[in-house]
Amino acid sequence: CRRVTGQGLTVIAQHTRTTLQSLDVGGVFNITVQHLLELLPQFKALNQLHASGLGWSDGHLEQLSELNSTLEALSVSYSQQLSQTALRQSFLPMASTLKSISLAFCESVVDNALLGMLGRNLPHVTCLDLRGNPSLTTLTGWYDGRVSADLPAGHALAVLG
Repeated sequence: CRRVTGQGLTVIAQHTRTTLQSLDVGGVFNITVQHLLELLPQFKALNQLHASGLGWSDGHLEQLSELNSTLEALSVSYSQQLSQTALRQSFLPMASTLKSISLAFCESVVDNALLGMLGRNLPHVTCLDLRGNPSLTTLTGWYDGRVSADLPAGHALAVLG
């Protein structure tokens, strides 16, 4: 529901703090990234965060990686103020658990070089949403990154792009 507010999310946190595993607030216009980050420590069982369209920045992503390094799925699509450096530094603490990443329409950051870095450093990722990134022209970087890190080449990968 796009009309959920920060106060509503606070109530959800109070009642599901030990049981909620997946939270989707993508496109909700009444919640800020900062409010979401303040509430995340309350969600003890959270392993999937879908928060696209909230306006993530490098600082927000860094805070997220410090708060929760056990995420299996992360969606931060439609974020125009992210850098490749911040993505690399923020994703590395999650490397042992992260299986799904959505960076759709992050045109200023997603390109062939980023894909190589992701392939090299995120051994468990099996799903990538890279739609709407015109600077990304090939998936070769992903596989080159995996080979350079001696990761299995036969690793199944689902890509939306």
